[in-house]
Amino acid sequence: MAAYCTSLWAGVPTVLHMDPRVPDEIIQEYQESVATKRKRLMVALALTIISAISVGISVVSVFSAYKS
Repeated sequence: MAAYCTSLWAGVPTVLHMDPRVPDEIIQEYQESVATKRKRLMVALALTIISAISVGISVVSVFSAYKS
């Protein structure tokens, strides 16, 4: 559930504070937005990997308890 919520959060657009008439501000906001999205996606990826590992551990422990 946390991985799903984090992946949704990663897809939410970032807030932009710029004057669209100033090219330097556009470039700066774009670079900051890309950096923010990259961080969000890394967090979502890490939680997804942790979730996948925990599901794998759960499945193995259930099957090993079932065999016993």
